[in-house]
Amino acid sequence: MTTTLPNWLLLSTLLLGACWLFYHLLLRRERSWQFNRGLLLLAPLLAAVLPLLPLPTDWLVATRLPDLAAAGRLPSVWLPEVQATATPADAGWPAWPWLLYGAGVLLGLLLQAARLLRLWQLTRRLPRQTAAGYVLRPTGGRLPTSSFGRQVFWDETAPLSPTEAAQMLRHELAHVQQGHSADRLWLGCWQAVLWFNPFVHLCARALSCTHEYLADAAAAPATAPAPYAALLARQALSRFTAPALAHSFSTSQTLTRIAMLHHQTPVRRWKQWLVLPLTGLLLSVAACEKAEQLAATPPPPPPPAPEAPTAPAGRVLEIADEMPEYQGGMEQLMQDLSTLVKYPEAAKKDKLEGKVFVGFVVAADGSMQDVKIRKGISHPLTYPGQDGKPVTTTISTPADQALDQAALRAVQALPGRWTPGRQDGKPVAVAYTIPITFALN
Repeated sequence: MTTTLPNWLLLSTLLLGACWLFYHLLLRRERSWQFNRGLLLLAPLLAAVLPLLPLPTDWLVATRLPDLAAAGRLPSVWLPEVQATATPADAGWPAWPWLLYGAGVLLGLLLQAARLLRLWQLTRRLPRQTAAGYVLRPTGGRLPTSSFGRQVFWDETAPLSPTEAAQMLRHELAHVQQGHSADRLWLGCWQAVLWFNPFVHLCARALSCTHEYLADAAAAPATAPAPYAALLARQALSRFTAPALAHSFSTSQTLTRIAMLHHQTPVRRWKQWLVLPLTGLLLSVAACEKAEQLAATPPPPPPPAPEAPTAPAGRVLEIADEMPEYQGGMEQLMQDLSTLVKYPEAAKKDKLEGKVFVGFVVAADGSMQDVKIRKGISHPLTYPGQDGKPVTTTISTPADQALDQAALRAVQALPGRWTPGRQDGKPVAVAYTIPITFALN
């Protein structure tokens, strides 16, 4: 079951919003900075990927099997759903929502590249002094003390005591050694991909602040933070502005950093463990749409008595000790069906969508027999009855029937054979039902 662009935009915003609220309400003022850093880096990835993950439709169906079996409505084993998508015949490609989204992504990536180019232009002529694990680049007062990658841009004209200079250098080296520039580039890419999502930009600001907390902790003595706090306050008045991607010692978050230096409350680890139920919540939200669509799908009707001459002889089981196996496995079966299902032009022209349930039997010799439509596509029709009360029935249009036949032909054309199922060590016939969904982009 695929996720459309509007659904993905909405779900990714909801998921990242949940992660952001978790951080903002519970972790923002905690000293678990490395944990916070990891959460802020992973949150956009989870928000973008979870709505796209193919959920195991068979276990979603399996949660309903006992109820259906108890009601006597379980005709056979259900296979995972096959999705057939197409663009309406009168629709141009690509659609304008994709163009708008792609333009936003491209613009975000270009802005990221422009920041890198600007940083290179500002620093390419600075002298280089190679040291252990980093490169010192004296700026001659043209740029403030800052860092990017393995480079430390050092303002040697700043009026600093030897102790203050050592603290500032330790601060920038913490950025270098902990790979904070890579974090910024990573999250910058996700800002481009999720440009429509306000929470990704809040995550970027929070990550920048977290980087400064980590660097301050490496530079300031925990027993006497006051001198370092005074240095932060003095440097906040600097007239210099560092390049966009560089980590600057003097930032607009000075007051928050000073407050965190004096915040010595032990880390409350129980708050970090709350990430486990948060993960479960995110998975539930991501699965909600697919589960609701599945729950709203009525189960196929009981199969009629075998009438076709190709019906297998003997008893047909719903569950066997050893279930039949398609040549190449379930993944190959889904791949073959996805290739064989063709969206009828008549249905595309009428912008018709729907789900067809095709049943078949894997006979004791491994052949597919009794391939038929268990439940086709139809539409409700309401008309006034003889007593004036509305009467509702269902009709199947030619376009509906075209979708039914397309699904039927795809199952009949499967190229692979099956290893038959076994019951008590003997080959047996097993019935299957597979849902095939037709959806327009």
